Amino acid sequence: MNAFGSPIPIMKKSAVCAFVLFGLLSSSALAQSAPKLGYVDAQEVVLRSKAGKAAMQGLETLKEKKQERMNEKQKEAESLERDLQAQRFTLAADERERRQDEIQKQRKELQRMLEDAQGELDREEQKALKKIEIDVMKVIAEIGKKEGYTLIFGKIASSIVYADPSADLTDKIVAAYDSAHASQ
Repeated sequence: MNAFGSPIPIMKKSAVCAFVLFGLLSSSALAQSAPKLGYVDAQEVVLRSKAGKAAMQGLETLKEKKQERMNEKQKEAESLERDLQAQRFTLAADERERRQDEIQKQRKELQRMLEDAQGELDREEQKALKKIEIDVMKVIAEIGKKEGYTLIFGKIASSIVYADPSADLTDKIVAAYDSAHASQ
């Protein structure tokens, strides 16, 4: 809300923030040289770094194992269903009902397995990405200090609408991260 009680549109807020940031950088730049800015595509760092590739491969392996178990359970349920359909006219009503209950139980168990597997995959992904993120932030800070960057933005999180490719530090971050974590 502005001083008159009306909300400030998001684009105006972004422009104001950019203007203020530019002003701060400009005023500090008068005493120093021009600010050095860069950005990093964190998603690319994860996808292209050795640790990120290893984490994604581990998650894919876990996903495949979970999928195999669910496929087996699905086949069991389908087999029970086929048997029931094949014998539906020869089974007593109570036996038919018992088998239908068993099929329902199998379906619910399969659904629960799916939800549990998805939850576990999500937790494992977050855990792996958090570790990589912490390590990458250290590398970004080191490069920023060593090479004299005033600011380094995250490409996706910062809503950068234009960036000169020469300001992209992603390749440099991936290389530094991989060399810093080569022994792991």
